[in-house]
Amino acid sequence: MSEPERPQGEREMTGDLTAEYAAHGFSGELGFGSAPAVVAVDIAMAYLDESSPLYAGVEDAVASAARVIAAAREAGVPVLHTRVRYQPGGADGGVFRRKVPSLWVFDEGCALGEPAPS
Repeated sequence: MSEPERPQGEREMTGDLTAEYAAHGFSGELGFGSAPAVVAVDIAMAYLDESSPLYAGVEDAVASAARVIAAAREAGVPVLHTRVRYQPGGADGGVFRRKVPSLWVFDEGCALGEPAPS
């Protein structure tokens, strides 16, 4: 079976991701800013409570994150936490919420959706 034709202007991937990014204009760098912050992404009880359908056994990773968060607070660096939150019943969850029914743990009011203590 032959390979399908590429659209005009599309190049073959070389396998070198860094080179591919550069060739497509994604090689710019911003460097570090002047105001650091720590962003803790979705460190929720849903991944830590063994009764949760999303339990992930990531206690060691969360303990490491807690040390980073504590050091940031001690140094006066802002700490921002993200969280997943759906309306009760997941009306605002779209297709992904329907695809993964266990995401009910992130419905407003469910304790499993709350951030882990840090």
